[in-house]
Amino acid sequence: MTEKQPAMDATRIGRSNVAKAPEFQELYEFDANALTLVDALFPYESAVHRAHVVMLAEEHIVAADEAATILKGLRQVDAMAADDTSLRTYLPYEAALIRTIGPVGGKMHLGRSRNDLANTVTRMFLRDQLLRTLEAVIGLRKAVVQKATDHLETVMVAYTHRKEAQPITLTGTKNCTRASINVPWERRPRLAPVGRSIGSALPPCLASMPWSSARLKAWRDGIISPNLRSITPSF
Repeated sequence: MTEKQPAMDATRIGRSNVAKAPEFQELYEFDANALTLVDALFPYESAVHRAHVVMLAEEHIVAADEAATILKGLRQVDAMAADDTSLRTYLPYEAALIRTIGPVGGKMHLGRSRNDLANTVTRMFLRDQLLRTLEAVIGLRKAVVQKATDHLETVMVAYTHRKEAQPITLTGTKNCTRASINVPWERRPRLAPVGRSIGSALPPCLASMPWSSARLKAWRDGIISPNLRSITPSF
């Protein structure tokens, strides 16, 4: 793979010449160094090639010396792909392997198709991205809980249509955020905001509100609680 190139100094972006916050530079570098999907998938595809060749040898589909030659060729082509990005897709990669080690390179693809290769690689990549996302969400939840703990007595104003509405605690708002994070994604569209008064942490206004919600088929999982989430569409 190519080495990570240093990003442009984000402090020189925009009309202001003053230094930007370090977090801004970090965000800029994250965006500037983003990989294409082909580049992101390549390490996973390379790992699948190796695992498949080892399996072919273990099952005596290819000879041990042939597997060793293929594995050595894979390392060589991977090194070439670090500079030649065209080799990071399968057909050019396989052609380079055969040029490097001869016809035995074609045996790497025995017992599989490009379709199952592509699906396997994609699932491996998405699984890692999902685990990274879950780890980040857990970190966010911990930070929100800590912030709520630090501000048990901090009072702030809740706004309704840009007007001051009523006092609430910062802890209350953070607990709402924490509760939102905890809601399984598949249930979010099925929770109803019906009957939730704006800004209040109190129960639904009327005892009949759960009854109403139950009759709205799209919101079959009940009423959103706590209330601040019920008036924020993204939650």
